[in-house]
Amino acid sequence: MHRPHILFPFTINEDTWLEPLNPEQAPVLFELTDRNRSYLRKWLPWLDNYRTVADSVHFIEQANSSWEQNQGLTLGLWYQASLVGVISFHKFDWPNQTSSIGYWLAESYQGKGIMTSACKALVGLGFGKLGLQSITIRCAVGNLSSQKVAQRLGFSFTATKKDAEWLYDHYVDQQVYTMYAHDWLEQYPNNILEHTKRG
Repeated sequence: MHRPHILFPFTINEDTWLEPLNPEQAPVLFELTDRNRSYLRKWLPWLDNYRTVADSVHFIEQANSSWEQNQGLTLGLWYQASLVGVISFHKFDWPNQTSSIGYWLAESYQGKGIMTSACKALVGLGFGKLGLQSITIRCAVGNLSSQKVAQRLGFSFTATKKDAEWLYDHYVDQQVYTMYAHDWLEQYPNNILEHTKRG
């Protein structure tokens, strides 16, 4: 499948947009990650291997290469001109037209509805421009904030995966939430293919 043409930045509202990161933004990404290290480490397994700006450069280059090869899509989440998090389609399964979403948001921006809006935009893009038929969100059983994002958007709880992820020194169970294209269209008929280029 050819990589679809998407205009970036992808505008969510006047304060919030998504766009691919570039290596020049690695210091900003690293500072944000490092400042939120203890907060993010509670549920994300990769923090101990993310120690320098060079690690951010490597992450951005890998993410952009994945998009160039139409294998995945990783975007910076911007709010009021500040980078506040990252949201991704993990590896696309094109034969089955499915993918999963992962995301993180800086602690100080929690509770503003930013990530719910970002996920809504990405799901609309997935079912619209990307032509996916199903999208999953997986989050640890104890990660209530992440679960609430899926629930607010109308994703259906479909399974609990036992010992699904190794988190530094223990396994965590994950809950799986799923959305199908036809269900999304019923809930959000105007949230397909919506994207506008900023300025």
